Amino acid sequence: MNLAIDIGNTSIKKASFVDNSLNKIHHLNYSKKKLNKVNNFLKDDFNKHNKIYICSVVPEINNIIKKNFLTKKINLYL
Repeated sequence: MNLAIDIGNTSIKKASFVDNSLNKIHHLNYSKKKLNKVNNFLKDDFNKHNKIYICSVVPEINNIIKKNFLTKKINLYL
């Protein structure tokens, strides 16, 4: 199972997909002052998916992902 994540300046969207079938899209509004919400929003997904595709315009969140999730045995495309 694969995961697509779109990280914008004020919100994050994520959705799982297999082949051409997209599951429900999940949405989180966040503030750069409360980035722990982002970590909690993403942490379970990094254990469930084989490939994760990320589109991001927020370097702070990229750093969270690199710090907390790159040690996992997954294919991450950031």
